[in-house]
Amino acid sequence: QMGLQSVVVTVPVTNTTTNDATLVGWIDFDRDGVYDPTDESATVAAAIPGDGSVTSTTLSFTVPNDVQAGSTYARFRITTDGTIDFNDIGGAATDGEVESHQVTIGTESDWSDEPDTYGTDSTANNNGSDPVGASHTIIAGIHMGTTAPDSETEGTAGANADSDDTTDTDDEGGVTIPSITDQMGLQSVVVTAPVTNTTMNDATLVGWIDFDRDGVYDPTDESATVAAAIPGDGSVTSTTLSF
Repeated sequence: QMGLQSVVVTVPVTNTTTNDATLVGWIDFDRDGVYDPTDESATVAAAIPGDGSVTSTTLSFTVPNDVQAGSTYARFRITTDGTIDFNDIGGAATDGEVESHQVTIGTESDWSDEPDTYGTDSTANNNGSDPVGASHTIIAGIHMGTTAPDSETEGTAGANADSDDTTDTDDEGGVTIPSITDQMGLQSVVVTAPVTNTTMNDATLVGWIDFDRDGVYDPTDESATVAAAIPGDGSVTSTTLSF
């Protein structure tokens, strides 16, 4: 999810040839098996003086929007050949070195943050018989509310269900829950949810409320009566769930 953000790679270098060298690099961000010099090369080549004065340098990459999570590869070349540039993915150089590295592009996820009896983190049964928590891989164009979700590496349980709210961006302002009393048995509760879905794939919105406060969501009588269908063309910006 780092499209158009920068990644900075640190490279230890040695050049005592008395000739200035150039360091270039590529990362296969979209995992298509090809290094594309137009959007997968470092933004600027690094100049390495030939007097040995520079022992470490950096290359910055702008992550393209079509970045894909998973295992991929990077290539780096250093040489005193004065003509090497980002189009020289292959071919012979008169000196220097080429290094290839396997790289893992991670997946960003959004996690829940209620008490862990509901299933919040990635470990089951660490707080009684709690299930594995709910997590969603973050992709652009689908979320509740006006703020896209930020990422967490793990669900963080909290009595106020606000761990995600107070970390990075407060991205949980998307659902309006009306007042509920203990005298409303068998009455309907309607929850309003602003939604965004421009993925071109239809989405489904579901929900649960722990009405009996037993620390567990019961799908038989604590889930919304009907799931809400959200078209992928962005035409629906608000919907409701009835309980």
